[in-house]
Amino acid sequence: MLVSPPLDRPIAHALVTAHTGHITLDTAPGHGCAFRILLPLPDLPQTPTTDATGY
Repeated sequence: MLVSPPLDRPIAHALVTAHTGHITLDTAPGHGCAFRILLPLPDLPQTPTTDATGY
């Protein structure tokens, strides 16, 4: 029987790292665990501002 290694964590790590993010893990015996994926906000285009005259 051929058994392949799970790839979900390495793929998730590669994607998050490629986007300069982080993965954290919080765990406690008897309470389960929580993975958090933290990604930076994208650079949004600046919207032009106008004063009271509309310029």
